[in-house]
Amino acid sequence: MSIKTNAIRIVETAKIDYVLHSYPCKEALDAVTVAGKIGAEIERVFKTLVTVGKSGNYYVFVVPGAEPLYAEVQAKKYMFSAFPSPRSLT
Repeated sequence: MSIKTNAIRIVETAKIDYVLHSYPCKEALDAVTVAGKIGAEIERVFKTLVTVGKSGNYYVFVVPGAEPLYAEVQAKKYMFSAFPSPRSLT
């Protein structure tokens, strides 16, 4: 039984076709290793990273699997959305 994440719910709500891959994992893996485990080209594997800025806002990055996250650089290239800090919602 797999757990449906919010990302999967969003994709399904948008009616986007996708293939969910799973693999056994006992430790954190980098995207290059994951690509090898699922038999995918690294160009088709992406990392989703969430960071918190100095403002307290959350930033979501969708970064090509082979690229590292350098927040200042990636913010300009890959920032998907910014969310208010949970503190500001109370």
